[in-house]
Amino acid sequence: MIGLYNQPGRGCKSKFNPEQEETIKEFVKQEPSQLNQVGQKVKEEWGIISSKKTIQRILKTLKMS
Repeated sequence: MIGLYNQPGRGCKSKFNPEQEETIKEFVKQEPSQLNQVGQKVKEEWGIISSKKTIQRILKTLKMS
């Protein structure tokens, strides 16, 4: 029954590393109600396109909602 357990490497890989997530947290502190603008800053900074929902999930993992 080992095949029923979650193996490492399953699921979607994260778009951002932990340092980038902390930077996103700082962007949100600057503009807390403008997640679309945070997405634009992320695109300008690293060239990674992310949705508003992705940013919300990152904030949830950082215990910031």
